[in-house]
Amino acid sequence: SLNVAFIAMLIAKEAGWEPIAIQDAGLAGLVHDIGEMKIPTQITRKKTELTKAELSYLRMHPNYSYEQLSHINAFSKDVRIAVQQHHECLDGSGYPIGLKGEQISLIARLIGIVDCYEESLHPRNGVITLTPNQVIAGLFKKADKQYDKAFIQLLIKVVGVYPPGSFVTLSDGIIGLVMSSEP
Repeated sequence: SLNVAFIAMLIAKEAGWEPIAIQDAGLAGLVHDIGEMKIPTQITRKKTELTKAELSYLRMHPNYSYEQLSHINAFSKDVRIAVQQHHECLDGSGYPIGLKGEQISLIARLIGIVDCYEESLHPRNGVITLTPNQVIAGLFKKADKQYDKAFIQLLIKVVGVYPPGSFVTLSDGIIGLVMSSEP
């Protein structure tokens, strides 16, 4: 969640958002999965594929997050809505409601992309991990279908195709570790 919050704020800043909107993006990223506390750990930490029933239960976490934050009147309405909608997709294939396009808040569209990026790098089951460039390529294939292309482009600009910590093979065959990236 901390990674999602940090990257979301970097993207929001790069997009030229106002400071309060950048703060809201960070807060939404930080608490977007708080509803998972209501999901049994045998589901949230399961190392094998989830059953259909378990997946349905897990997909309730955005609503649980929204309810928890609303119950204590925490954060702005924009943050709470983003938390509820962060798994919605532009084509309506997301959950929990199946919203489409502009029905999904801007912050939720941003958090959804960053959450997908982070979850692909550090999956729940820890078994099948992807490299950052594989994740970026996968996101780019979903651009303007499931995810907002402009945010994907800003994600690439912010983290790079090979973010720090990535291993790369140089043109002379030597393996290198990316330490930093420059624009």
